[in-house]
Amino acid sequence: MNNADIPPKPLEYIQSHEVEEGHKNSEDKYSESIQSLNPMSNPRDIDDFPEGGARAWLAVIGGFAILFNTWGVTTTFGVFQAYYKSDFLSSYSQSTLGWIQSVQIAFIFWGGTLTGRLFDLGYFEYLLAFGSIWTFFCYMMMAESTQYYQLLLSQGVGMGLGMGCCFGPSMACVSTYFKKRRGLAIGLCSSGAGIGGVILPIVSNNLFPTLGFKWTTRILAFIHLGVTCMAISMLRPRFNPRKMKKCQEERRILREGEPSAELQMSAMDSFKLFFVRDSWIDPTAFHDSAYVLTVGGIVLSFFTLYIPFYYLQQFAVSIGVSKSVTKYVVTFLAAGSAVGRILPTYLADTYGPLNVLIISVFFASILNFCWNAVHNTAGVIVFALIYGFVSGAIGSFPPFILPHLSPDIRKIGVRLGMAFICMGSISLIANP
Repeated sequence: MNNADIPPKPLEYIQSHEVEEGHKNSEDKYSESIQSLNPMSNPRDIDDFPEGGARAWLAVIGGFAILFNTWGVTTTFGVFQAYYKSDFLSSYSQSTLGWIQSVQIAFIFWGGTLTGRLFDLGYFEYLLAFGSIWTFFCYMMMAESTQYYQLLLSQGVGMGLGMGCCFGPSMACVSTYFKKRRGLAIGLCSSGAGIGGVILPIVSNNLFPTLGFKWTTRILAFIHLGVTCMAISMLRPRFNPRKMKKCQEERRILREGEPSAELQMSAMDSFKLFFVRDSWIDPTAFHDSAYVLTVGGIVLSFFTLYIPFYYLQQFAVSIGVSKSVTKYVVTFLAAGSAVGRILPTYLADTYGPLNVLIISVFFASILNFCWNAVHNTAGVIVFALIYGFVSGAIGSFPPFILPHLSPDIRKIGVRLGMAFICMGSISLIANP
């Protein structure tokens, strides 16, 4: 049969075929452009961890800066507590003053519960921006404080909430880039808390006598602002659920030709999803015995973890250690913590995170009992360095271990938040 014998195709078929081909080509080109703009738009890519690369290591540096500004600040409270007791809050007991720090730590963890869900919804950048600006504002309010309740609100509640908006999402962000090397990555980030705990107490102790409380606090506020701006420029979420959802809906529009209310009201959808029960609680976690037991053990270990950071400096004064040494006691603790946040987490990649955590908790318990045997300057320094090391290991493990216990990377924020609310509740009553 030659071509002349083939009957011509109807005009309607030719037109519809051309439209389908053109529609398919335009959709393919659009999909390719979306993939290039959003590498995580393919759900299968979510479980492929980069384990490195410029973007991943910049996130680690950004996480280091966030930990410098959050837990590095909390380890400095021993300096503030000693100053409050010797100056304008001398009539208050150590236990009463300790409530300021307990409230701050509790709100850091509770803030992690709130922000964990917002991180999962794709609002990471907004959380960092709000947290940094709010913490800076609370620093300024703290500088103007002259009463106990004012410090409790500004340094305790306000700064705790602001730092919580930065801490939890940053650790979740870093965790999405690593799996096999997550211990090293989280350890490097956590060392920022130790470095902050070394630098900030030295700055505070040397500025209090010369500039006074107000200007010392203001200088710390500007240090916070500069370091946080650096962190914001480096931290980028590996995937954004809001953009992924929009890309998928736009592809559907290309196929069906009719936009849905879901795309038109994406902001409203996010608002509704924020209040859904499953947005705050992952019900499957309660049936995961490994997750439940691990969180329970971490919560119990946090009950006494930071007590030496609050009281060791005052203890050194009470046993007659010279003032030139006592003002660096918190620095010794933080120096040990900086090393303890890197080496154990690095070893955890080889020997298992739970094994290393159990050993660290055991030695921390023994050291708390040995505290009563410290009677001189050398003993205080040695105790501070060793306890700082093991406490740094314990403090750095929760954001490392808990993502491993989340089978779905998109649920990391929720599971971290569930653990943080338990850790915050126990930390609230631990110090006082």
